[in-house]
Amino acid sequence: MPKGKSALPPLAFGNDVAIVHECAREFTDLIDRAIPGMNAYDPLTDPAAFRSKTARLQLPSMTVVATSISPTRVDRWGNPTLTFLLPIAGDADAMCRIGRDTVRWGRGLGGIVMPQTDEAVVGDGGFRSHLIWNLQPDRLARTAQAMLGVEAPVDLCLDRLRLDRKSTRL
Repeated sequence: MPKGKSALPPLAFGNDVAIVHECAREFTDLIDRAIPGMNAYDPLTDPAAFRSKTARLQLPSMTVVATSISPTRVDRWGNPTLTFLLPIAGDADAMCRIGRDTVRWGRGLGGIVMPQTDEAVVGDGGFRSHLIWNLQPDRLARTAQAMLGVEAPVDLCLDRLRLDRKSTRL
């Protein structure tokens, strides 16, 4: 795939209603409205090469964001909501660090679960398209109990950063 302004991977949904940004600050503000806590999406290359395409779906109990973005470094002041990121297309390697926990994730490696935290969150990645869900931990735990047919609490290990497939801790 050529690495120019127009070389974004496809969105999982919403291509016909997607918002396109060529300003990293405007994109940061859009994501912050959906999932609060964003400081910056800083372009890893020339700021003039930044480009993103985003579609948002607001459901009763969660927000789902489909985004495709050029190479960036992500900086958050924390993660106020349990967040799940699932890679769809694009470059295969991204990184996320919360406190002392760092994982590599991306297409072929799996998505990540980011816990609710006050710790700084930083990450980076190349050209990528992924889905982002903000989830309600209590509702997720109740759903897991119902699916498993148990009344006892279910520990979903939502208190730490992790891959949804295999972990490659650094």
